[in-house]
Amino acid sequence: KNKPQKRDSAHVPSTSIVEIDLEIQKTWKYKKLKELGRGAFGSVFLAHNETLGKFMAVKRVDLRKGITPEVARELENEVNVMKKLQNPHIVQMFGCIVVPPNRMEIFMEYVDGNSLDSQLKVFGPFPEPIVKYYTTQICQALLYCHGLGVIHRDIKGKNILVMGKGTIKLADFGSAKLTDGVLERHEEGGFELDDSFKFTPQWVAPEVLSGRWDEKVDIWSLGCVVLEMASARAPWHEKGLTNTFQIMYQISQTNEIPAISDLLSDGGREFCKRCFSRDPKYRPHARDLLSDKWVVEMWTSERLVEARTVAQELNTIIKGLKVCGIKCAQAQNLEADYNTKATSNGK
Repeated sequence: KNKPQKRDSAHVPSTSIVEIDLEIQKTWKYKKLKELGRGAFGSVFLAHNETLGKFMAVKRVDLRKGITPEVARELENEVNVMKKLQNPHIVQMFGCIVVPPNRMEIFMEYVDGNSLDSQLKVFGPFPEPIVKYYTTQICQALLYCHGLGVIHRDIKGKNILVMGKGTIKLADFGSAKLTDGVLERHEEGGFELDDSFKFTPQWVAPEVLSGRWDEKVDIWSLGCVVLEMASARAPWHEKGLTNTFQIMYQISQTNEIPAISDLLSDGGREFCKRCFSRDPKYRPHARDLLSDKWVVEMWTSERLVEARTVAQELNTIIKGLKVCGIKCAQAQNLEADYNTKATSNGK
């Protein structure tokens, strides 16, 4: 008989690094309901937590599937970062367990919603009240994260979820970094670029490509998300760049910023310009952006109610599409109503 091969322990997340929740491991019982997604190293499924009486998402990682040290570090990083975060605008992690002999399960808040990216693919550009409503919530999430020394480092539409009533949730902290008391700033400012930094080129800040970064990289990416919502296109699309290297050259070797949509008001355009200060020293913090006039305008009662109503309808339409596979009558009626409102808002 062949002897079982000895696994390289470096390929498995160390329980000394990933803190296992022993109480959860002993007491929680759940029932798997349906698969939500599948990746190279496992799956995510919807489950009912019978101990707490609530739904949750379970990320199941198969440690036998050739997990490299790089992937293991990313997994450990995501778990350790998300354990620090408890905020209404961030997907919450409840805990992490190991199921012998070689399976890890991460219990997370179930978000019954859609990503900004998926909404934009269905509806095209959002009316400006919706852009402001979502932007304000993203700023609030970043203010909280940065206050704890957590930098997301991959802010984009795909990593921002929208719940049924238009509440924003930041997700996917696999590229995030905990800096408070852990990393030392470089004498020239910012932190050294490391192997754990993963980014999406169109949304990345220019200083990253020069080997430096700090919390201001999230602010640049926030500006990119505002453009994404206002145009339903990725930043830099106007350049017609066809590959990653062209995009990275454009960002790092020129003094340009992404084209700002004409669909935004003057206030929205100025907000984006602030986010796109190429020197991070002059780029605002999240707390500064929350006092920006364009954002503050959002909180008049009439505009807030309007934005919440339309945001809720967007999610309802997409749910109709998912459930029926086609545009059911209710979804068609809501979409027609949405288009009428969007037109009246100058979409």
